Amino acid sequence: MTGRDTHCLPQSENTNTVDLGYRGANCRKTHAYGQKAVDFKMKNLPDGHSEDQYFVICVPERTREDRKAKALFPSGEIAPRLIKCPEGLVYNRRQLRCEERRG
Repeated sequence: MTGRDTHCLPQSENTNTVDLGYRGANCRKTHAYGQKAVDFKMKNLPDGHSEDQYFVICVPERTREDRKAKALFPSGEIAPRLIKCPEGLVYNRRQLRCEERRG
């Protein structure tokens, strides 16, 4: 993988789909740290943005016990997080990665 088709999940940003107002997002049939294309309607996208630039990654939520124990890996329920591909790239739902738009 090159730097153009990688992504990061910033811990400081709240990307939880429910908190962002996307209540239709879920992690059914997806394992922890699994990713998938956006499968819900995204409203109020900034100008120049499209749904195909985003994807969902399912991550365990940090529990109170995790915080107390300063656990490295969260152990809570799996929750969907919304991630945007780097500028100019779109999410390829078959390859499960961000890549240059074709055609």
